[in-house]
Amino acid sequence: NTEKPDLIIMDVWIGGIDGNELAKKIKLEESTKKIPIILISALADLSKIASECRADDYIEKPFEIDNLINIVKKNIRK
Repeated sequence: NTEKPDLIIMDVWIGGIDGNELAKKIKLEESTKKIPIILISALADLSKIASECRADDYIEKPFEIDNLINIVKKNIRK
């Protein structure tokens, strides 16, 4: 039995790893596709990137912690 996270918060750029490609892989995998993913980034086209990689939500940097908490709560309830 493998435990899975309730939610993933991921930057678009993770030190040499393309976060949107990783998000796509997670969403294509049957065992992980229902895990909500929230992308974070300072990129101007973040909404487009999030849509293309099937992320459930996104938040632009810099952000207020209360905004992040609200987005997490919204996506945990799904």
